[in-house]
Amino acid sequence: MKRKLILVILFAALFCGQASFGQAQSTNPTPQAEQSFIQQWSQEVIFPSAVRFTITLALPLEQVSTVSLIIKPASRPTVNVPLNLESTVVVGGEITGLAYIWQLPLENPPLLFKDIVFDWQVTSQTGDTAKIEDHFTFTDQRVNWLQDLPISSTVKLTLPNDMTSKKIPSTPYSHTGLDDLAANIKHVAALLSTNLGSTPNFNLLVYDTSKLPICTTNTKGESVATSSDGSIQIPCATTSADQIFAASGYNTVIVKSSSLTDVETAISDYMVTQSYTPRWSGKSVPQWFQTGLTDFYSPSLKVEMGPPVLSAARSNNLLPLDVMAQSPTTDANSELWRAQSYGLVVYIASQIGVDGLFNLANDAGTSASFDEAYQTALGKPISTLLDNFQRWLFTSSALDAFTFTPYQAATASPTPSRTLTLTNTPTTTPTATFTLTPTVTGVLSLTPLPSRTPTRTPTAAPPTNTPRAAGSLNTPLPPLEKIATNSNLNLGIVILLVGIIIVAAAAFILFRPRR
Repeated sequence: MKRKLILVILFAALFCGQASFGQAQSTNPTPQAEQSFIQQWSQEVIFPSAVRFTITLALPLEQVSTVSLIIKPASRPTVNVPLNLESTVVVGGEITGLAYIWQLPLENPPLLFKDIVFDWQVTSQTGDTAKIEDHFTFTDQRVNWLQDLPISSTVKLTLPNDMTSKKIPSTPYSHTGLDDLAANIKHVAALLSTNLGSTPNFNLLVYDTSKLPICTTNTKGESVATSSDGSIQIPCATTSADQIFAASGYNTVIVKSSSLTDVETAISDYMVTQSYTPRWSGKSVPQWFQTGLTDFYSPSLKVEMGPPVLSAARSNNLLPLDVMAQSPTTDANSELWRAQSYGLVVYIASQIGVDGLFNLANDAGTSASFDEAYQTALGKPISTLLDNFQRWLFTSSALDAFTFTPYQAATASPTPSRTLTLTNTPTTTPTATFTLTPTVTGVLSLTPLPSRTPTRTPTAAPPTNTPRAAGSLNTPLPPLEKIATNSNLNLGIVILLVGIIIVAAAAFILFRPRR
């Protein structure tokens, strides 16, 4: 009985060992007809600097005559590399292991998410030959990517979804989060198109440099790109990544957080900046207006910008307009400068309506100067802006303005008008407050919100960000399960179940009563 039990245990151990070996080898390339004494091969992209190719031969080094590597990137010239055996050997003895690091050409880099085909060709001292052909997708392999999510007719989005290395904790984005992101960016694109008539096509690639730095610094202070195990370091320059992105047709959006809120804000800012900058070329549009308008387009609320500017107004410490004309050179005033920039823009909207603000932004690109465009739009010189703004900050309208976005649901009105208009109501203060009526185009009134959390009220058009039942979403996205599925885990479970069945069958056969 004890011998039978030992046999069962040994059989189970043997099966598990074979299963584990098969699991480890499952990632090896498929055997090929001309493979001969080539045992295995692999490649790793050390982004953005190089690709490391390795090959293992079932021959000692002295029996190897020549080895060549032919690299064929999509839409790029073929690269033929005869290997120097003395400098590329990493393993010796009965087998020969070779490694070659291909430095990516800066003038003509491979294209992101396109295949690179490569051939290994080996000749032995006896004249025998071996050859394999394989391919891989050129990408930053440190992360799994969601590619070409369709946001609108002019916007596509590619972003990292999950780090491949478990050393860096990360969580794949949820369907709901991605749906909200897509809907909000679609609103920004639609509003830009409405206000400008046309906008550039955006093929956006998001890079989170907090988890996915383009280059890192080693102990010697050198800028390097490293292999997945950290054993290989290649000189690195961020300009190399920029050239790869540009050659591949991507607009790169750099973020410092993987939060979808931060990603959304960064994308919105990029789209607004790229849409207005060509129109303002050669014009002295003050930086505060450019930054404030960019924030105004962002779907997120700016409630946090109210307190700094109100505190500065109470102590008579608002930044002068000549200081506001340029971005701050130090961090000392950066928070106040950003808050005041947005405050000035939303104040202008309170005086001439949201459509009036967007018209001013357009006129800034055609008028002789921004001061002239401001005078025409508001009917008063820009020299009065700061004083009027400071008085306005202490009104209830100012508090409401910092909770406003141009994507809010319209308030019901018996006679909606085409353009936002203002009704000046006399008050006890020197500055008149404003009451806005809604438009039929989705440009909205400054309606106080119940909280700092933006609400999403369903409307007929445009679509809102309200979560809906599965299958009814307006923007279809690829299923994340297929991207985030751990195939090795599934295979391991199947192997374990098969193993249990086989062991149970063996035990039954060995221990069944004999007649």
